[in-house]
Amino acid sequence: MQPPHSLIALLWLLTIVSTSNAKAQTTDDMPRYALTLGLLQGGGALVGADIEYALTRRWGAQAGLGMLGNTSMAVGVNYHLCPQLNSPFVSLQYCQQGFRNDFAVRLIGPSLVYRGKKWFSCQIGFGKVLDHGAGWTSAQRAPGYWLTYAIGVYRCW
Repeated sequence: MQPPHSLIALLWLLTIVSTSNAKAQTTDDMPRYALTLGLLQGGGALVGADIEYALTRRWGAQAGLGMLGNTSMAVGVNYHLCPQLNSPFVSLQYCQQGFRNDFAVRLIGPSLVYRGKKWFSCQIGFGKVLDHGAGWTSAQRAPGYWLTYAIGVYRCW
């Protein structure tokens, strides 16, 4: 399933506008953490949370957990397009849905994440399926690549 081209164009437009209007912060007053709560956050479970720690002005590391449906987890490395935490970023993420007997799938791939100036966050990307297990409910084998997406709210501090 391919995402609509208009959605991709809208996300890129939002990223370009946000990047051109963003103001750099000094390292003294720069927030170091961002918490995102939302749908399909934290590795792809129905409801989840991600927390990001700013390693530098542009680089961050994140980890997340999700629940409802399969429990999920995710870790990632983020590169912000502006030198501040509340800016759009590109992320390389590893996600796993389910554990032990409920293990469904694990994947790795890039994501483009849009963060508004105040609270809104959404992302779209894809992941290469590395493995699938007993929690995979389809009689068919897992597809080679998955579209990944999430929407939520965030706060920096």
